[in-house]
Amino acid sequence: MKMKVKRNFIILLTGCLLFMIYGCSASPPVMEPIEAQEYQDGVYTGVSKKVEGKGYSEVTIEIVDNKITKASIVEYYGDNRAKDPDTYKIPIHDGEDILLREVFNTLESDIVEKNTYDVDIITGATESCYKVIQATYSALQEAQKKENKKDIIEENEKGIEDILESEPCDT
Repeated sequence: MKMKVKRNFIILLTGCLLFMIYGCSASPPVMEPIEAQEYQDGVYTGVSKKVEGKGYSEVTIEIVDNKITKASIVEYYGDNRAKDPDTYKIPIHDGEDILLREVFNTLESDIVEKNTYDVDIITGATESCYKVIQATYSALQEAQKKENKKDIIEENEKGIEDILESEPCDT
C-alpha cells in the first residue's frame, strides 16, 4: 500500500512540475530596448506578430512633444475579426473573469503614463499583454525621428558630386 501511495505521489509531483514548466510558458516578445529617443509628432500604428489560433493586437499611439499622449488597442482573433472588449472575458483565477476592456484601459493608461512600451503584465492576461507590448514597440519604432529630409537630400547631392568629380574608372 505504501508503494502505491509513494508512486502516486511521485506521479502527481512530476505532473505538477511539468505543468509549472510548460503550462505557464507564455514567453515575452524578444525586442531590442528602445533607447531614449526623439519621436516625431503624429499618430502611429503598430501590429504584433500573429499568434496561430490566438490572433494579434494593433496599437495606435499619438505622440506630441516627444510624449505618448494617447494609446488605443484592438485585439483580433486569428481570422482577423476584432474581439469585442466589452464582452470578451479572460479567465484570471478561481473562476473569476476580467473583461478585455479592463485590460485595455489599464494598458492604455500605463503606456501613456510611462511613455513606453515596457508596461507591467496583468495577471491572467499575459498573452494579450505581450501582444500589446509588441505592437506598441512597433508603433514607437515608426515614430522614431528620422533624419531631416533636407539633410538626406544634401548628403545624397554631395555623394553625387563626389562621384562626378572622381576619376573615371578603367573598364
